[in-house]
Amino acid sequence: MRAIRGLMAAGVATALLSGCADLFNGMRLGPPDQRSAPMMGPDGRLRPGGGAAMGVPGGAAEQSPGLRGGERDDNAHFLSYLEYLKSFSQYHELDLAGVRLDVSECYPLRVVDAASKSVPNALVTVKLGSEVALSARTPADGRLYFHPKAFPMLKDSEEDLTIEVSKGAQSVTRGLSRNGGSVEPFELPGARGAIAPKLDLCFVLDVTGSMGDELTQIQATIGEISARIKSLPGEPAVRYGLVAYRDRGDDFLTRKHDFTDDFAEFERRLESLAAAGGGDYPEALNPALNEAMTQLSWDDGEAVRLMFVVGDAPPQLGHPQDVPYTRSMIKALERGIKIFPLAASGLDALGEYVFRQLAQFTGGKFLFLTYGGQTSHEVGPVQESDLDDLVVGIVKAELSHLE
Repeated sequence: MRAIRGLMAAGVATALLSGCADLFNGMRLGPPDQRSAPMMGPDGRLRPGGGAAMGVPGGAAEQSPGLRGGERDDNAHFLSYLEYLKSFSQYHELDLAGVRLDVSECYPLRVVDAASKSVPNALVTVKLGSEVALSARTPADGRLYFHPKAFPMLKDSEEDLTIEVSKGAQSVTRGLSRNGGSVEPFELPGARGAIAPKLDLCFVLDVTGSMGDELTQIQATIGEISARIKSLPGEPAVRYGLVAYRDRGDDFLTRKHDFTDDFAEFERRLESLAAAGGGDYPEALNPALNEAMTQLSWDDGEAVRLMFVVGDAPPQLGHPQDVPYTRSMIKALERGIKIFPLAASGLDALGEYVFRQLAQFTGGKFLFLTYGGQTSHEVGPVQESDLDDLVVGIVKAELSHLE
């Protein structure tokens, strides 16, 4: 089984690079609880092991301690990401579920002060004429990735747009030409001071039977992780939130615990969970994301807002009672919440697509476990890191934008 040894080593990653950079600078069913670590395929690449039917991995495998992983910033390698999307072969499933979004047109919008420091929590409003297409808050790095064709109002339009940026009494308004060119930062007058570091850290965890090792390791290491976060510069004030999910037919579909600054209480909530259930491969990720976005009391003020999604299976697509994950993804963009999905081994091609979509759209990164320096995912050359350090680095980098 693929263990996550220390995901909660939660500290918070190297800041996003200039995002979509090469876009603008270079051109214009075995039981699911028996899923295994990747196995070598005929092409020499690691594949999810075991049962091949319907992409359901099989056979359990032990993982060595000290897990390692990698990360992929698809905004920093946007042209490569577009090529990956073109090569994806399961679009019919996304089309049937109505969750296919066009991200081919991307504009990184950055808000800074007079000293070129990032401005978090600025309100960015995109208008077509007098109609609002998007209203969103900037995350800590002041950067928002805007994909016009992902929004119904703009999907079939090529018209230029108006962008209004404001924070407090300060504002700036500028036009956006839909020519695919780079966008200059939006500079607000004055210079902001340091912001007291606050962090909302939400974990959305698959707790079906196949995730037993991951859950056990999270429960075992969460105390150390909390201590590492508290020792970061400025001793950030941290609130922890949790949404656990399984599958329909299990003893619960989702189980949420709102944000708390009482770590002992959060730890008790985490310890109350056990891995079980999961009758087929896809799991209830859709309702879990919806609950995380709509039923937790996120700090909408001057805080870093991060969500780590940990799982080894894609969401169920097209269920009539579900809010699609793409709607939750757009809500995260609107609220300045970055999503960092972590792929446990056994995550298939559809799951990778969804996880990378969640990360790229919200300005996060796609995280994945590695095995001997290799991964089954289409991410190019892999730079391995200790998984604990990787996640802590994410948190640290995000908090650094408040300095």
